[in-house]
Amino acid sequence: MEIVGHRGAGLLAPENTLRAFTVASSAGCHRAELDVRMTRDGRLAVIHDETVDRTTNATGVVAEMSLSEIQQLDAGAGERVPELQEVLRHTRGKLPLQIEIKEYAAAIPAFDATRSLGLLDVTLFSSFLPEALQALRERSRETRLVLLTNRVGEDTWVIARTFSCEVFGVRAGNMDEMTLRRIQEEGWKAYAFHMNERSLGSQLTRWGVHMIGTDHPEWFLSGPV
Repeated sequence: MEIVGHRGAGLLAPENTLRAFTVASSAGCHRAELDVRMTRDGRLAVIHDETVDRTTNATGVVAEMSLSEIQQLDAGAGERVPELQEVLRHTRGKLPLQIEIKEYAAAIPAFDATRSLGLLDVTLFSSFLPEALQALRERSRETRLVLLTNRVGEDTWVIARTFSCEVFGVRAGNMDEMTLRRIQEEGWKAYAFHMNERSLGSQLTRWGVHMIGTDHPEWFLSGPV
């Protein structure tokens, strides 16, 4: 089973910062998830929200700010919001990444940044957005795609098949045994994300989930759940 540190190690260090990815690696995570958005000047900021309000000491909309402006802010404990290329270089050879595409415009730039550093073979690209998955699949048949969904419907099975996803990700609270079994039967890896209930993690582990995305990697890396 692969343990994915959510936003690095988002409860152990400021989320989506270089420190968070260092902590995730040191904790033994098999992979770290991060989020990317486009800035006003076309750069890829590693940040989850549409605004900087929650995670920095300022306010503003990411798409209306330059990367330089965003990187002047305090993202917690003196950390700053990194650019995707910084994180790719920081983790290369130590911690594979799952890059969540938060907006369609970020899909191809994120792919190109990853390819330029020779990391496509170890990197997963995930999204809730079918159009982002489509763009990434059309860019390369080798792209490793993760479909994310909060709730499973017939359309989600179609999307995963259409874009030849490797991983089918469902919010942990909505991943029941029947859904997990169908994912496995379809040939995808089953990924339960936002896994922040230890008892649920234990149950899904018994059912054979392939990947768990969590803010508490220590729960799953310290022995039996």
